[in-house]
Parts: sequence; structure tokens; C-alpha cells
Amino acid sequence: MATDRRMARVAEQIKREVSLMLMNGIKDDRVGTGMVSVTDVDVSGDLQHAKISSASMELTKLGQKQWQG
Repeated sequence: MATDRRMARVAEQIKREVSLMLMNGIKDDRVGTGMVSVTDVDVSGDLQHAKISSASMELTKLGQKQWQG
């Protein structure tokens, strides 16, 4: 089992990598039309699995911000 410090470092690195993929690597219009961010990453004790949470905010044509769940 990994230490808490290592789990936090791995979770932070996963968060950075997924954020970069969302900004640069995704060619999906649903991602490109709004802002999507990774809010949290939970890593299992053996570092085999990670649960990634995200949030999106879409900008409407009128310039109003609308949160999507």
C-alpha cells in the first residue's frame, strides 16, 4: 500500500495530465464549447485505480454563464 504522500502526488499528477488532455487533446465539440476542469482525483491505496471528478461551465451565446451538472 502506498503512503498518503505518494497517493497525493500521484493524484495531483493525474489531475494535471487529464486537464492537459481536456485542453489540448479532445476533439469533441461538447468539451470545446465550454470550460471543463478536473475538480478532484481519488486514488486507490494500491495506485491501481483513480476516480476523477470534473465540472463544466458552458458560455451561452448571450454571454451568460450557465452551470451544467
